[in-house]
Amino acid sequence: MTVQELKNRFLKVQDKLFRLSKRILGNSHEAEDAVQEVFIKLWKNKNLDKYKNIEGVAMTVAKNYCIDKIRLRKDFSDKIENLTTQNAKTPEQELETNEKLAQINLIINKLPLQQKIVMQLRDIEQYSFEEISKITEQNIAALRTNLSRARKKVRTELIKIENYGLTGN
Repeated sequence: MTVQELKNRFLKVQDKLFRLSKRILGNSHEAEDAVQEVFIKLWKNKNLDKYKNIEGVAMTVAKNYCIDKIRLRKDFSDKIENLTTQNAKTPEQELETNEKLAQINLIINKLPLQQKIVMQLRDIEQYSFEEISKITEQNIAALRTNLSRARKKVRTELIKIENYGLTGN
């Protein structure tokens, strides 16, 4: 594979690799390094032509690299990229939106790693369950369970925050 062929195949997924890496690692600099390492690994791989879904291979390599990186450092960063960027109409609405996104990011950051990965791939990257299954090497039923538990945990924690810890009757 030539350098140009590599660029044509993988540069279009570079942003997705970065977002997944940043979600797992919680750090932009480490995510950039992860994307570079993924490209190097893919460049060195002599059997890439046999894969039908090159994007899936790249995402799997990125996920595995990031998990290995986390295992080595044994801690998570609290900083995660905002889930979405929303333009509020007033400064008050913008502040409220930013605070809610920060709360959601903190909640997601506290999720177990598998739930965090599935939520990132499904809800943010918009991958199908079949694609996520190939990337994470989990069956679809387990993915659905992890995603459901992650969403429920985020929803429950947001309700607690909005109710200031008080439960309604």
